[in-house]
Amino acid sequence: MANVDEGARERPDPRQARAGQDEPQHGGATSPWHWAAVVLGAMVVLATVAILVWDGLHRREHPTPRISLAVDTVVTVPGGFAVRVRARNDGGRTATDVQLRGELRHPGLAPEQAETSIDYLPPGSVRREGLVFTRDPRRGRLELRVVGYSLP
Repeated sequence: MANVDEGARERPDPRQARAGQDEPQHGGATSPWHWAAVVLGAMVVLATVAILVWDGLHRREHPTPRISLAVDTVVTVPGGFAVRVRARNDGGRTATDVQLRGELRHPGLAPEQAETSIDYLPPGSVRREGLVFTRDPRRGRLELRVVGYSLP
């Protein structure tokens, strides 16, 4: 019996030999690509957190939409002139069915009006619309205003 035990100790267990070979061998140094990925990931996370904190501290919530209008360009079109208008909502609420009106005044002539609408204008967004006039808005005085809107 003593011989059997001594022989078992001398022969390595095949399961133990295989287990050692399956384990990955790691070197002491980490790849530069690994560190680059870590740094890039950390920068993305920190930037996201910074943006969220800044937005939370600086956003002023307004209970209504605050819509401002500005002329982007005036383009000649068949039958008149198209005024491209930029509408921006700086308020804290979404506006729907926003009605815009432009009134064009030329000296000695009756005022000319054009209207358009914007279906959906969420907070912080910009939409572009067009108003068409028969006379050139660059030679007269153009007044833009929001006539009305709905709250969803």
